[in-house]
Amino acid sequence: MCYTKIHNIALSADAVSKLDATRVSDIEGFRNFAAGFSVAPDFLENDRWTNMPTGDGSVQIACSLIMHEMLPGCYDYQKLESIGGHIGIRLTGIGDFTIASINRRVVTMAGLPVDQFSGKPELDLELAPDVFIGFFRHLMLQAADKALGAEDEYEDREISNAELLLHGMPAGGIYIAEGSLNSGVDFASSVSEAAQGRHGSLGVVSTALTRLNGQVSTGGDTDMWQVQLQAGHTYTFGLLGSSYDSYFTLSDPRLYGLYDSGGAILHAGNDDFGGSLNARFTFTPSTSGVYYLNAGGYGSTSGTYAITAIEENTPPLKVDDHTSSLSGAVSGQAEILNVGVNRTGVVDTSGDKDFFALDVVAGQTYTIQMQGSPSGNGTLTDTRIFGIYDQNSTLINQGNDDYLGLDSLVTFTAGTTGRIYIEAGAYGENAGSYTVKVQQTTAAQTSSTPDNDGNIGNTPAPTAPATPVATVPTPAPSSTDDFASTFSQAASGRAGALTAGGLIRGSVESVGDRDFFVVSLLAGQAYRFELFGGLDESASTLADPMIFGIFDSNGTLLPETTNDNAGWENSLGSGVTFMPSRSGSYYIEVGGFPEAEQNVGTYRLQSAIYELQVGSHVQGGI
Repeated sequence: MCYTKIHNIALSADAVSKLDATRVSDIEGFRNFAAGFSVAPDFLENDRWTNMPTGDGSVQIACSLIMHEMLPGCYDYQKLESIGGHIGIRLTGIGDFTIASINRRVVTMAGLPVDQFSGKPELDLELAPDVFIGFFRHLMLQAADKALGAEDEYEDREISNAELLLHGMPAGGIYIAEGSLNSGVDFASSVSEAAQGRHGSLGVVSTALTRLNGQVSTGGDTDMWQVQLQAGHTYTFGLLGSSYDSYFTLSDPRLYGLYDSGGAILHAGNDDFGGSLNARFTFTPSTSGVYYLNAGGYGSTSGTYAITAIEENTPPLKVDDHTSSLSGAVSGQAEILNVGVNRTGVVDTSGDKDFFALDVVAGQTYTIQMQGSPSGNGTLTDTRIFGIYDQNSTLINQGNDDYLGLDSLVTFTAGTTGRIYIEAGAYGENAGSYTVKVQQTTAAQTSSTPDNDGNIGNTPAPTAPATPVATVPTPAPSSTDDFASTFSQAASGRAGALTAGGLIRGSVESVGDRDFFVVSLLAGQAYRFELFGGLDESASTLADPMIFGIFDSNGTLLPETTNDNAGWENSLGSGVTFMPSRSGSYYIEVGGFPEAEQNVGTYRLQSAIYELQVGSHVQGGI
């Protein structure tokens, strides 16, 4: 049947990799995560470990303590740097966590990292909490074995209460709900016994494959699995044994049938599907409710198996293509527009609204167009821009409807540098697709009158380049430096303006040229800065970009903020993660790696914000 205690289970990386998708969402993602651990015997004497409170022995407490107190001290920051600086992990039923490298230290933060362009949370891996604890226990047991094998170094080591807690010894035990691991005690073989609770549980089957493990303990034994099905939906059930994967030992699996809750057989099951020894059949119920699937081995065969279920024909959920609320946009869910890059959207239903974000520079004028079927840029017959909001959710522009025919256009001059939010939709009850275009007015182009093609200015609408374009013009290499090349120049107002979470482009005009950018940061917030050149995108030409450092407002170079070559595959890009101790303006110095010959050209500097929830716990490494 199952284990009700997990205190005696330790899971190696290989063992975890054999579990089904309900326990580990991504096997390769887990292996990537597991590769960053390095637990040495002296870690057992770590103060964080020996002074850890034992709590109440619950899974919630155990997972939190491991994540926040233990993991930062035994995880390799270089591993995190090599995969982008962070991993987003969800422990099912416990919560979300970000494990990040900040100034060569590993920290664990509550919540998931947020994609800098889409504003959406990034989830890399989901684990069942007992699997996470079991894997960490395996690492600790390995370290303890090494300590026991040492000659004299650890002979007087005291075993802490927290260590006893994790291993389920007298200081406490970690308990989980029954049904977490499907092995051990046998399931019922009849519907009547299964109805008393002695059954495996496939739960509510969806279009995501459900796979759980079980065991036929003796020849002739069968296992009842409970499953919830919906009328009119088609489901496929499978039973897999040793011919599918040598991890399983049942040589000839057989599905003996599907029963309703009263014990009536509805499908005779299957043996040897498709010329294999595995079993499979498809079933469409006429009524919704609880059903029982009977699994076992053919004849006298016994052993372990995997049972699978999937719903075949449920239409995908309708998901809005863009956030429909201002609060969602301000919280980071809005797609970020870039000057010169077209974006598309869909008004899904009558009254649907789509919010976009745009980073603007004070004093600059922007023209925002929303076009539909009248100009051949979508199927929406009557577009409408409902308004523009600032970062405080204050309406700062009333928007427009029917500027050119039934298309919409707004010309807006930014009063302050920062991020604005555009509310787009349709007039009346219309629905359909549309295109949003943003252009930045220059001295030579002051007219807001559309040409015959429906676009502002004398050129056709630009097409999207391979990578995002900055919200300020891309400087062309020239004899005039585009940005300040010294801190004193930057402090006097010549620094480029970088928005936290945004991007900007620049140019190294000559060998040795440096560019300074100013950015406003908040104390205790983690930020990531990355610099890319010609190896990373066709829009840039700088061969080997380098971040020379981050400076405070007094011009002091802050420690561990210099980087050349962050270690990404097929890239010479640079990256720095930084958490300021004080809020205020900081300056970033970038340029070309000094030892590279003729290292001049254009680059892209971008930043990302590691979102923290209110009251979240941040813990650095040792």
